[in-house]
Amino acid sequence: NHSEGISTFDLFLLNRHIIGTKSLETPLQMIAADVNNSKSITVLDLVQLRKLVLGMTDRFEGNTSWRFLDASYKFADTAKALQEYFPEVLNMNNISGSLKADFRAVKIGDINDSALKESPQVRSVENFQIEIAEMEMIKGQEYSIGFSTRQLPRFVGYQFTLSWNRQLADFLEILPARSSKENFGLFTKDGLLTTTYFGETASGDTLFYIRMKALSNCRASEIFSVNSRITPAEAYQTFGDITPVELLYSQNAYAMNGFELWQNIPNPFSTETQINFILPEACEATIVIQ
Repeated sequence: NHSEGISTFDLFLLNRHIIGTKSLETPLQMIAADVNNSKSITVLDLVQLRKLVLGMTDRFEGNTSWRFLDASYKFADTAKALQEYFPEVLNMNNISGSLKADFRAVKIGDINDSALKESPQVRSVENFQIEIAEMEMIKGQEYSIGFSTRQLPRFVGYQFTLSWNRQLADFLEILPARSSKENFGLFTKDGLLTTTYFGETASGDTLFYIRMKALSNCRASEIFSVNSRITPAEAYQTFGDITPVELLYSQNAYAMNGFELWQNIPNPFSTETQINFILPEACEATIVIQ
């Protein structure tokens, strides 16, 4: 199982090493981070690991799920561990009597060693909440539905599977906000998408938008649900503590205030941008840009 023990938290740790924020501390972490077995740690390792988290592939290209090295081997320099020849085979000749051979196991991609832990990580009592504005959807109309959270400053990343009711709405496209298109995996035939996100800074609450076309009169809360069918629904705090992800439907915005004007996407932009808004009833509207 190549995905065993692998999560968005490993992506977060790998990215910090690549950009130089915090280097990996042990030779075993370096081996685990070299996902494509290139003897170096680069963005290509991050890309391949992210595809595994999103369920877009079920195995590593050019590497095995586990590596085993001679437990007696001593690395000379952690920073150059991947350039060293570390033995993964022990040869024994003229065997007589009992012999002992110890190996250290490294799960590729599992930088925080979660696959090797005997007990699960402590889960926080605080759920990671993703909010959608509840709305009435009319058959034949298209809607851009925003997914937002106010909790990013307390978390380093999240991941989950989002499903939609294919009888009630058609999926049209993803419109990234904080996320980018590389943060998603699409399985439209099954009515599913997967997403992963990590970062050490937070600015803005909106994570992404999804454009949907209503196939019947319905409410947003009847269409979407968060689950773990492909990518487990988890959020991660600074030291890797796992928190469940839940979807909330807010009744405020357009219902209480009569209208809502959303942030333009993409922002910044070069040739075009999209500005979404909600009105309490169908009418002409004017947007003034100053």
